[in-house]
Amino acid sequence: MARDGNPLSVEARKNRSYLFYGFSIVIMVIIGVSLIGTLAPSGFGDAGSTLVFGTYDGQEITFTPNNFFGASYEWHYRDQSSRFPDGVDQRILAYGVWRQAFNDTVLHTARVHAALAGGVHVSQQRVDQALITSIASYEDLEEMPVATREGNLERLRELLVRQRYADDLTRGRLSSGNEVTFYEEMIRDERRFEFISLADDAYPDSEVAAYGEANAADFRRVDLSRMQIRGGVDAAEEIRQRIVSGTATFEDQARAHSQDEFADQGGELGFRYFYQVSQDFTDAETAERVFALAEGEVSEVLASGVEETRYLYRADSRVVQPDFSDTDTIAKIRAYLTTAERGLVENYLLAQADRFRVAAAQSDFHTAASELDLTVHATEWFPINYRNGAAPRPVATTGELALLAGAANFEEFFQQGFLDEREIPSENLRSAAGESVLDLFIAQARNADLEWWVNTNGLLEDTFSQAFAAITGSSGG
Repeated sequence: MARDGNPLSVEARKNRSYLFYGFSIVIMVIIGVSLIGTLAPSGFGDAGSTLVFGTYDGQEITFTPNNFFGASYEWHYRDQSSRFPDGVDQRILAYGVWRQAFNDTVLHTARVHAALAGGVHVSQQRVDQALITSIASYEDLEEMPVATREGNLERLRELLVRQRYADDLTRGRLSSGNEVTFYEEMIRDERRFEFISLADDAYPDSEVAAYGEANAADFRRVDLSRMQIRGGVDAAEEIRQRIVSGTATFEDQARAHSQDEFADQGGELGFRYFYQVSQDFTDAETAERVFALAEGEVSEVLASGVEETRYLYRADSRVVQPDFSDTDTIAKIRAYLTTAERGLVENYLLAQADRFRVAAAQSDFHTAASELDLTVHATEWFPINYRNGAAPRPVATTGELALLAGAANFEEFFQQGFLDEREIPSENLRSAAGESVLDLFIAQARNADLEWWVNTNGLLEDTFSQAFAAITGSSGG
């Protein structure tokens, strides 16, 4: 694939699927194996070797190191090897790994078969683009063996077909009777997720303080009273002259003439930060004139950013400089950051999520969470349940936590979560889930009803036992 002159640019690899919902974000990361190449069983043979384990509706269910079966085998092999102690019967371990990988592949094949029967199509360009997105560099692609690349492309095509089909499910675009039947089985396909949450309070105090110190002028504060006066400059100046001459008090004039919510309390605002006062004006210089007032001094008539609206301020204290060792100051700056500088906080949390994803890929989900001092949460079992209206089990976390609140309203949540966890390149998804960043990992998947349906609909010919005997007889697993 050429580096230039085609839509598969380097920038395409950097794109992420983001969905905004107020100030809340979710990042769903499906932790998976690399698409660069998969681990062949010991002694299995070269990348072109195949072994048939059965058929589904006439389609052979084959194992090669680079197809879906091969990738599923690799994942289960690594997972089970880390769980069993040394000395365990290797034949038992091998049987469990092969059988789980086979079962995964049967259900995967059934899903793809149903999607293709329903007319789902994915373009070659989309498949190529997905492969580019999933790898680290063009050099990796160029050095990838042909069999590996072809296997990766075929797996991606199948998974993208499933993704497109999942999109049809969530958007209600089912048409044929077969699709409806398959959907009825698929909503029984339940998963349970484990996840870590990076809420806004995960943005460290040190970063908050650093921002405050770099923008210290914005966090000066002073006790103020204010009048908002509608009309011409002359009328506002008359009010000011009564106050400065001593013929009327600021409080009395505020009650009589101010036209904001502070009039009844004599214009008393209390302490205000510079960034708050500057919002009354079109330029920071005017706000500086307010902060230059001596204690008890009344400002000039100041034009606001609204036509025919003017302000009079009185300083009721001296200006207080920010103390970045004070917890209240840090809390105020944090509140400011999560609104006015939301993007800064989001970028930090996204970077931390990326860091966690890399760590999890290098070790495992729980180890990475422990190393980064993050708490692992869990969901209840739930199926594809868009807007919690398709099935009785809603999207919910264990306990009383509301970390996934609103997630069921987003199609992408189900499209990402119910694709195969070991195959899809990590994608980031933002949605409503409290003001936090979430990394999710599929902890378990179950679908007894779908498995029963696939195994009893007459489409599956299971020759796993014969194939497994051939493997163990020649390579010892």
